[in-house]
Amino acid sequence: EAEEMKMRQMEDEKEKARLAEEKEAQKKATKGIAGIKTKIMKDEKDKQTEPVKKKETEDEGKGGKIKVYGSGLESGMVNQENIFSIETRDAGTGGIGLSIEGPGDVEMKFKDNKNGSGTVHYTPDEEGTYAIIVTFNGKEIPKSPFKAVIRSN
Repeated sequence: EAEEMKMRQMEDEKEKARLAEEKEAQKKATKGIAGIKTKIMKDEKDKQTEPVKKKETEDEGKGGKIKVYGSGLESGMVNQENIFSIETRDAGTGGIGLSIEGPGDVEMKFKDNKNGSGTVHYTPDEEGTYAIIVTFNGKEIPKSPFKAVIRSN
């Protein structure tokens, strides 16, 4: 009986170690990767925007165009909100996938503007080059990944 108790204790210890390892692996997997999936519905309302340098990406293969533009696609600052926009107005209905990968952790928020466009706010916590990957209906859009160089002040 004492032997059986010992065996059970050993199995419990093994299980605890396994769970701790799994948790650690998950932490590592999410470091530096922020992912958001969101759906933007097609809406014909026109949007007033201040003039911004536009990087037009044509995606004729899957129902039209997705536009991704804004200074946050090229450069940004550590511990500050960096911003870029995504317009799917001419692309039909579909899911936008977003991930930002780099040397540090990234906090990312997506604001649906309810007019066929959205604004991405992201805050990286380390300097370096971050890859901004944008997908539409599971396919990477042309020009993705974008490379943003993040600097500290």
